Amino acid sequence: MGSLFKECLNCYLRDMNKEDILNHIETKYPVEQIRVNGELFWPFFRSLLNTELQSSIIRVHQQTPWSGMRKVRNAFLGILNWFSKHDYILFSNELERKEVDGKFIDKLNEKAMELLGYERCLFVEQVEKEHLRKKYYHPKVAVSLDFVLVLSFVIVVFQRSLCRMPIEGEEVLKKILSDHNLVIDYRLKLSLFLAKSIALKYTFRKVSPKTVFISDYGHFYITYAAKSLGIPVVEFQHGILNHAFYNPTKELNPLFTPDYLLVFGSMDKKVLAHGFYVKQENIIPIGGLYLELMERRQQQSEILHLLAGFEKSVCVPTSVISHDYLVSYIKAVAEALPNVIFIVVPRGEFPESRDLPSNIHIESRYSFQEVVRHCTYNCCTFSTCSLEALSLGTQNVLIDEDGMTSYYFGDTLSDSRYTLFTKSKKELIEGIANFEVKPRNEIKASNHLAYYPGYSDNLRNALERITS
Repeated sequence: MGSLFKECLNCYLRDMNKEDILNHIETKYPVEQIRVNGELFWPFFRSLLNTELQSSIIRVHQQTPWSGMRKVRNAFLGILNWFSKHDYILFSNELERKEVDGKFIDKLNEKAMELLGYERCLFVEQVEKEHLRKKYYHPKVAVSLDFVLVLSFVIVVFQRSLCRMPIEGEEVLKKILSDHNLVIDYRLKLSLFLAKSIALKYTFRKVSPKTVFISDYGHFYITYAAKSLGIPVVEFQHGILNHAFYNPTKELNPLFTPDYLLVFGSMDKKVLAHGFYVKQENIIPIGGLYLELMERRQQQSEILHLLAGFEKSVCVPTSVISHDYLVSYIKAVAEALPNVIFIVVPRGEFPESRDLPSNIHIESRYSFQEVVRHCTYNCCTFSTCSLEALSLGTQNVLIDEDGMTSYYFGDTLSDSRYTLFTKSKKELIEGIANFEVKPRNEIKASNHLAYYPGYSDNLRNALERITS
């Protein structure tokens, strides 16, 4: 009977989107029984399951024999600043780093630090390999998250009891993993989580922040440590919110969720109307700093030179997950459209692509936002780039071969005058050739609900409310 049930369950799950599996789990299993130290710890294990289920699209830093040495080296960035008082701590990562007029800014946190006062803020950056030289962070007071990670490793080594921490309701967790054919070393990950929490509590006591800011849902261990000490947490939206992590089926332990969420626009606030992640009244639309900066800039002569001689231009943003797929996909499309230039903008470093048509250019100097505002169309899969493109006056011709793009953005990007979903290379070729080009001001105006205009004023008002 048990094997028959499991076979039926597996058939059912195969027909579900992976996003729905997580919701299925927390609806059908008594997950509220899972506790650590008497606290409801389902949000932690929920995150592990989400990462495993979405392993094909969630980026995880790859560990090498040199990773530990790099972390120790990185930990020394501004290390003494961890032992001085700051009113605010802001956590970010290198993916939010942008170069504007020869200066490196953090596109989520920079304006907040300016408004709060750089000297009152401690900026904590996570990197995969190495930080910039210290001078490039000025006027930010910068430190490395690797200091916390190294300290956490030391704690795990010397507090072996963390690896044996009792888990109430562990049988529920084991059944979830068994029923869904998942293998997760949850005890090791729990010990690392608790060690990070101990390390962060130590640093928070030294810094004595009034508020902690995060910019990635992967930083929920920072939220847990801060709120355990009674420090309020503010999260800056960094990507799409209509996925399972932000949309639980029941209210989560508030120690794992921020007090405020600063989102791009009212559409995102509507997505989280359930209030299970953050209370509706504490979700504040503000827009985006980098988009505001891009709107004010003159066009780049180097990019205009690339476009010269072509009838149309297509910006193709890629990531670690999507790069190989998109370059291969676009290659066949570009060969059929010799009068169209495709500018591929990788997010990160990638090996040089060979044997590409002459109308495909790999752009490594300029950001996606800098490039797309010059182009006729934006072309990607499911990415917030498709929202940013509209706010910069560029229409979308999106790749929806597996249905994931329309799953995430079908409701948000529902105006067919500005966004076209394509299911095949043939449809993409026809779309680029025939999709009616609208005036840029009209395209920008169409996206005001996704990205609020007036970012600086919106953020100033939000910070006054949060910090008063």
